[in-house]
Amino acid sequence: MLWTVIAGGGGIILLWQFIKPQPKPIDGVYRQPGKWYHVKKFIFKLLLKRNQQKNKKKKAVDVESYSSRGYGMGINDIHVLEKVQNLEKDPYAIDAVYYGGFSKEGTRLALRMGRRHNRQSEVWLVMEIPGIGRLQHPLHPDTLVSNVSNNEYTAGGINIEIIEPMKKWKISYNGQLRFDGTERLVHVQMSLIWQTVTDPFSFDTDMNQSALADAVSRELWTKQFWDALRSKHQTHYELWGELHGKVKVDGFDEKFVTLKTIRDHSFGIRDWRTFYRYSIHFIYLENGTMIQVGVVSQPAALSQYILDDADCNTGSNLGLYRRTAYIKNGKTVDLEGNIFHPLFSMNRYILNQVGVTVKFYRSRPEFYLMSVDEDADYYLEIEDMYLSIAKIHVHPGIVYGHDSILRTVNAKYPIVQNDVRTISLPAGQISFNFNNIFQNNRPNKVLIAFTGSQNIAGDYSLCPWTFKHCHLSEINLKVEGVPVSGNPVRVKFDSSSGESSIVGIRNLFEVAGKTLQDCGNGLNRDSFSEGYALYAFQLEPIFEGLDYLTLKRNERVNLECTFDSPLTEPTTIIIYSEFSGYFEITQTRDIIIQE
Repeated sequence: MLWTVIAGGGGIILLWQFIKPQPKPIDGVYRQPGKWYHVKKFIFKLLLKRNQQKNKKKKAVDVESYSSRGYGMGINDIHVLEKVQNLEKDPYAIDAVYYGGFSKEGTRLALRMGRRHNRQSEVWLVMEIPGIGRLQHPLHPDTLVSNVSNNEYTAGGINIEIIEPMKKWKISYNGQLRFDGTERLVHVQMSLIWQTVTDPFSFDTDMNQSALADAVSRELWTKQFWDALRSKHQTHYELWGELHGKVKVDGFDEKFVTLKTIRDHSFGIRDWRTFYRYSIHFIYLENGTMIQVGVVSQPAALSQYILDDADCNTGSNLGLYRRTAYIKNGKTVDLEGNIFHPLFSMNRYILNQVGVTVKFYRSRPEFYLMSVDEDADYYLEIEDMYLSIAKIHVHPGIVYGHDSILRTVNAKYPIVQNDVRTISLPAGQISFNFNNIFQNNRPNKVLIAFTGSQNIAGDYSLCPWTFKHCHLSEINLKVEGVPVSGNPVRVKFDSSSGESSIVGIRNLFEVAGKTLQDCGNGLNRDSFSEGYALYAFQLEPIFEGLDYLTLKRNERVNLECTFDSPLTEPTTIIIYSEFSGYFEITQTRDIIIQE
């Protein structure tokens, strides 16, 4: 009976697919889900899966071949992707690069160059600088420049050149620009370096499968449709990065600009006349989230194609996110590094015949992996693991001498012991005091950071290393009531009236031992407030980093924090500390840990 009902229901659904009317396109353009929509969507997803499997198996490809790229298949060689492309044999072939940048101060830039046949290029250049105004290329609103180079991104005074594929590009301009809305021309020199902060997002291989299948399944599947889909295809990828450098406008002071920038590269076939609507929004939030939302209507191919891309990084601290490229899509990666345990950072050799056992404990996958998938259920499989150990051969006389001394005294090994503890704060809190953090045991060094509690608990969409500023206004670490370094650390994170974080940055240099040295610590003013807010305190400044033992200091350490505005989410304070300690090895090779 059950199978009869199922068969009957299936027959009714199948019959309805045959007889139901095909909905008319909205405004005569935007096609709606019609006959066999769900079946077509399922079939197209299978085709995407097949192409993705093929794509994983191939290496470098021939960019001239349609069979090498398309939906689900892309070019894997970044050198092939990033080079100046050979234009295809089509009158509407294109090879275009675009940079769109902006800053909190109001500086904005839109720059595009699209190479065409017959040594022509489409050029866009619009820049707005606070205190100067909005400038545009003197050709605008026209964009076509003739007699350009066949093998360079050079046209209309603009030069775009590669330094490192997918990593770094240089942009320069030397010529006149026109003030917007006037005929006034001014000479402008511009030299900028663009550096990436994310992996490339390829529209061939990284698009949301459901959105792409929806767009294709709305259309009438005819030979003409599939021919149009192939003939109008273009390879397109995007990266977020940072553009920085100098801009000199005659009559004004030279400006140094730093812009959050989206960069894209497209090549293939593009006939602007086939686009009915084209609306793209690039969004960069204060917390570092990067979003793209758009809709493209190209009735000759896809009448309604919704684009959406959210960078799963929720903060500009991109260290973990960048490393995901090595394991993306199930890749195998080899890693090698030191074991971060005090035993392996000593400057002394351990006596022979001492047994050492090492145990590793894994965190939850939600903590060490990142994904934007709603149903993310990924894990990391360790295929092999090796431990490399350096051993030395000691002269027998020295071994005998050691043994003689060990009969009367134990061997002592200074060691830096570290401790990590967390404190949870509820949303809405505006100040915080914690007394006697280390139970009367004063450390030598303390580092403090703030992050979302969910980041620490583990969430595929959140980066655990995003150290937020949380609109902190004052942080004060006290030893027996006396502020470390003499005064509380006062900071301000108000982008409208100006930020003040130089004291926190200076303390990082001092604690890292890099003050007044010709080297950096990888941070700057902008990055400190965008996911790298670390507060460092040196409680034992004498002989820092040397092989010595200090007397144990039984002192109370208190922490006080004040915020300019209430916390918007449950927040966790991470407190890392280092203590001087030592352990002893006896003649019988027993280990005695001295707390």
